[in-house]
This record gives sequence, structure tokens and C-alpha cells, in this order.
Amino acid sequence: MITVSSPPKHNQNSNSATNARSTRRRSHQQNEKLMEKKSEEKYKEAKLKIAKKLFKEAAEDLTEAINFKPLPKFHFLRGNCYRHTQDYDRAILDYTIAIDTQEEAAFYLARGKCFRTIGKINKSIADFDRGIDVLSKAPQTTNALPNTALNNSRIQSLDTSTLLPVSNAGGENQSVLFQLFVDRGLSYYEKGDKKTAIENFGKAINLNITKQQNLFKAYFHRGNTLRECGELEASIEDLTKAADLDPKNAAVHNNLGLSFFEKRNYPGAEKRFTLAIENDPMKAIYHNNRGLAYYKLKAYEKAIEDFTCALNLDPEDGNIYFNRGNTLLAMKRYEEALTDFNLAINKVDTDENYFHCKGIAYQEMNDIPQAIQMFKKALEINEKSVQSLYHLGLMYHINNQLFEAKKQFSKALEIVHDHRIYESRGLVYMDLLYYELAIQDFSAAIRIVPESPSNFFHRGKCFLWLERYTEAVNDFNTAFKQGCDDPQVYNARAMAYKHLKKHDESIADLTSAIKLDERNVEYYFNRSQCYFDLKNHRQALKDLDTSIEIEKNEPKLFYLRGLTYYEMKNYKSSIKDFKAALRLKSGPPSSSSVKVGEPTFGHDCYYHMGLCYCFLEKYEYAVESFTQAIEMISAKENTHVKDSSSALMVDDANLHACYHHERAKAYQILGMNERALEDFTAVIQFQPDNAYAYFRRAFAWKALERFEEAAEDFEKAKSLQPNNPNLVVNYKKIYDIAYVELSKPGENQY
Repeated sequence: MITVSSPPKHNQNSNSATNARSTRRRSHQQNEKLMEKKSEEKYKEAKLKIAKKLFKEAAEDLTEAINFKPLPKFHFLRGNCYRHTQDYDRAILDYTIAIDTQEEAAFYLARGKCFRTIGKINKSIADFDRGIDVLSKAPQTTNALPNTALNNSRIQSLDTSTLLPVSNAGGENQSVLFQLFVDRGLSYYEKGDKKTAIENFGKAINLNITKQQNLFKAYFHRGNTLRECGELEASIEDLTKAADLDPKNAAVHNNLGLSFFEKRNYPGAEKRFTLAIENDPMKAIYHNNRGLAYYKLKAYEKAIEDFTCALNLDPEDGNIYFNRGNTLLAMKRYEEALTDFNLAINKVDTDENYFHCKGIAYQEMNDIPQAIQMFKKALEINEKSVQSLYHLGLMYHINNQLFEAKKQFSKALEIVHDHRIYESRGLVYMDLLYYELAIQDFSAAIRIVPESPSNFFHRGKCFLWLERYTEAVNDFNTAFKQGCDDPQVYNARAMAYKHLKKHDESIADLTSAIKLDERNVEYYFNRSQCYFDLKNHRQALKDLDTSIEIEKNEPKLFYLRGLTYYEMKNYKSSIKDFKAALRLKSGPPSSSSVKVGEPTFGHDCYYHMGLCYCFLEKYEYAVESFTQAIEMISAKENTHVKDSSSALMVDDANLHACYHHERAKAYQILGMNERALEDFTAVIQFQPDNAYAYFRRAFAWKALERFEEAAEDFEKAKSLQPNNPNLVVNYKKIYDIAYVELSKPGENQY
């Protein structure tokens, strides 16, 4: 009997388990596919919303996608959404999750951008470095540059279309690498390392990427950075390329205009600012910048129009009021300029430039006290503002506050060694009569700017006042060699030549000065004195006549012409001019630049009038004139006349001796011997060794029958000048002689 057996029990159980696992696997796979499908659907929905800039809603869809399947690309895209909504912490978290899951250069690029935005510059640079490193290690593709490609398999699983739209993997590698270099450059720029920033922008450009939008950014940023580094030619070249790539971009035209502006190519700047305005007419800054270009081109009305337009677009920008104020200042519309400066200050009261330029307006209006106040306010904001220290010093100088002026210039020089400041302080030292210090400052200015004719001129004048005439001439010569053709320099060199007794050279220089300025009395006056020294009195008289025609009320000119007539022995004309000088001198002060002698020449007028009357034998008038001269010097009007042709009076004693002696002789001629005796005695008191005074006093004693005293004086005179035969007398023969004239009027030696 055949028996059929059933399968072993354990085989049945095994098949059942296998079937169950297969069912679960199929179910899991189906679930995975469903989750993947749902996540992809949400991902696609998110992309559509991103295209519509609905970033918040897109982030919600991506959150659901991540819940279905946490792929790196979902975190990356959600990070982009958070970045657009400025939720940078969440964005960084998403990028970090994406990087931890799948290291991609684009992820580092995006996170680096976030780090830079929140000010974490070093972290941003580290991310860009890592992104570049990732690309450098990736295998090459046929479409990528050497050592810069991404792995194709990775790119296929990564959708970066919202950030980096590309057409192929190799091109995407280039695009990512390009942006990494650009953004690393921007981070180095933010860090203040502009040189490295420029290098990175250059590396991006050298990738020869074809996408214009990306290439535009590299040229744009490098061009701006080059301008800030002062490399203006290179900046203009880069920004021009950027403008060619995107001719409708207003910002690039504006920035190119700024580079032209800094290069002082103002027509080029105006053209680019105009293109910026044409592409975006609602930006106030573009109108402002074109206004500045017009200002530099001196097209002030157009500048005003642009600044006004800018203010209509942005009435809160104090800088635009400031720029318009400066334009009005250049147009000499000072009140309107002050109004704009006040409006600028109302907007921003912490900018020293606003107060400084307001001070300049007051300076131009010759309101020195207000100008001083404004420069002081500017310095309250910035005590190291060189321009305000400098102008404050200028105002103090004009106001004759010389020590305050020196103080401000000295403060400015502690900050910067500027030739203009040295020159200005040197001029203050000149007014203080500190000529040695002035020379030091003018020399410092010359060391800074050797081609400095004005400083050679000023230093030469100091040498002139210090009687270092050869050095003065050398400096004036240098000023001429450097192209100076100022009549004042000819005049100053002429004075140095005059003191060196080179009168012909002096006259030649003064003639040149007169040709350049035919109405300057000082030049005619100085030339007349050179002619006077050469005893060419007719030419001297001619120059003085011309001077008086120009300045009819200048007493000093009449005084000098009176002296000239005196030397020509035209005593009546001389007296007439001396009287005119005294009459004009008693009137309002003269503003003439002619410097004859200070504080007065009145006593010398009376003295020479007295001499003229003596020659005319009008001794009563002579006595009256000499008396006036004596009274003047007794009242401390006792300075001598600089550079006059008259005998120089060295001090008060000599002046008194001279004037008393001439009056004594006039008294003696008039027979007024007692008065003569008093005056001769006064002369001897001032000059105990004056032999001529003793000799003439002896005749006064004799006339008064004081023979013993007369004899003593005759003997005293002879003892003082034993070799002078004119002082030897025969007592028997002089009995009937009233006096002996030893010298003509004005020729006594003192």
C-alpha cells in the first residue's frame, strides 16, 4: 500500500514568512514612491511660488516636502526662501543641514552670502574658500575649465535653478565658481582688504564666463573697488565694460560717472550721470551727482536745476542742500547760499563741512566775526579739521589778531605739513616783525613745493627788511625764473638793488613794475627816490608829479616833491609843497601805500621850509618855521624820514641840535643875539663837542659885549678842531664883524 505523505511543516512556515516580507517591501516601496511623489509635488509648487516671489508660502511647501523626504535640495531651496525673507538664522540652518548631508559648492556659496549679510565676514570667507575647494577636487567634465567642475551625478540630484540658472553641468560649475570668486571678493571688500577683493573679482573675470549678467557683476564690483583704491584708469575701463554688458543699468552709469569725476574728467562724468538719470529718473542721487559735475564745469545754473530736482525727490538729504549752497556761493549769491547751508544744518548738525562752508560765505561777505564763529563751530565738531583751522587763522589775520592767527596755523601744521599753511603763518610772522621765523616758514613751504614763486617773494621781503640784500635779490630772481611776473616782485627787488647802490638796476625794475601797473603810486615814488639818489632831480620830479596826479591828497608825496624842489634850489615851489603836505597831513588819514616815514614827517617839512626861507633871506619866516619844527620834536614827533634825500637825523639830540642851530643862525642874522645865544647854548647842551656852535655863539657874546665869554668860545671852538683854519680868528679884525658864515643853511655837520 502506497502512502502519500504531506510536506514538512517547517517549509510551509518559511514560504509564508517570505511572502509577508515581500508584501511589506512592496508596501514600503509604494509608500516611498508616494512620499517621493508628494515631496516632488510640493517642491514643484514651491518653485512656482518662488517664481512669483511668494517666498513665505514657498517655504511652507518646502517644509512639507522635507517632512515627506528630507533631501538636501529641499533644505537648500528653503534656505533661499528664508534668505529672501531676511530670516538669516533659519537660512543658515537649512544650508548647514544640506551641507552635512551632501557637500556642494552652491550650498557653501549660499551660506557664505548669509554670513556676510549678518556681518560674519570671516565665516563667509571660510564658506567661499570651502566652496572653491570642493570644485577644485571635483572631476572634470567636457564643458568645464580644468580643476573647476562639479560631479555630474551630484548636479543631477541638485536643483539650483532658483539661484544659479544654467544649461549644463560644466557651465554650472563655472557659474558657481564665478560667483564664489565674486562673493569672496565682496567679503574681502567688507573686511577692508580691497587688494584681495580686486584679485578675486579678477579671478572671476578670468574664467571667461559667457553669461553677461554674472560677468557684469565682476566688472562692476572690481571697477568700484579700483576707484576707491585710486586706480581710476582701470576703474573706468572695468565700469565701461560693465556698462556695455548692461546699458540700461543706471547704477553702473552713475558709478562710472564717479570715476570720471574723480579723474577730473567732468564732461565724461556729466555724460554718464545723464545716462543714469535717463535709465532711472527718480533717483535723487543721480541728479545730485550730475549737479556736482555741472558745478565743476562752472555751469552753475544747470547745477542749481539738478540739485533742486534732487531735493524734490529727496527733501530730507542735507548733503544736497549743502551742494546747492556751495553752487550759490560760487555764484556770489551769498544770502541764498546761507539759507541752503542753514537747511543742511537743520537736517544734519554734526557735519563740520556745513558750518565750514557757511563760514566761507560770511568770509566772502567780509563779515569776519560771523566767519570766525562758523569756523569755530566746525572745529567744535572736529577739532582736527585742517580747512577750518586754516580759514580761522586767515580770519584772525585779517582781523589783526595776529597771535590767534599764528595759533590756528600752528595747530593745523601739527596735523599736516601743507605749504599754504606755512606760507600763511609766515605772513603772520612778517606782520609781527618776526622775520627770522617768517623765513623759516617760507623755507619750509619751499621744501614742500620748490616751484613756489610767492614763497620766494615773501622770503625775499624778509631778507630785505633784515638788510640781507644779496639774499633778497637771489630770492626775487628765483621767483622770476619760476614764471612770476608780478610788479610787486620788481618793486621789492628794486629796493634791494637801491640799498646795494645798484640804482640803474633798481630803476629798470621799477620801470618794469610801472609797465605792469601804471596807476601804482608806490612804484613812481620809489623810482623818484632812485633818481634823487643819483641827483637826477628832474626825473625824480617827473615821477613825483605823476604820483600826485594819481593821489592828489597824499601829503607824503607833496613832502617828497618839496624836498626835490629844495635840492633844485626852487625854494618857492618847495615851500608851496611843504605847506600843502602840512595842510593835507592835518586832514583825514591817507590810505596810500607810500611809506615815507612814521609816525610823522611834519617837523622835517617845517625844518626845510625854514632853510628855504633862509636862502630867500626871509629870516623872520625861517625863525617861525624852525620854531614849529622844534615844537613838534619836543612833542615826541621825532622820528626821522626813511629813505628821504634829506640828511638823516639819527636821534632826538641831533634833531634838537640841528633845528636849534639853524634857528640860532637866523636869530643872529636878524640881530636877535640874546635869542641866538639861547639857541647856541641849547645846541652845545645836546652836542658838547660842536665846534661850529661855540664859534657862532662867540659872536653872540661879542654882540652883547660879553667879550670874555666870547673869547672862551672862540678858543673852545679852535681846540675842538685845531686843524680847521676857519676857526682861527684875529681878535682885532673881527670887532666889527657880526658873524662868520661857516656853512650854508642845512649844511652843518651833526
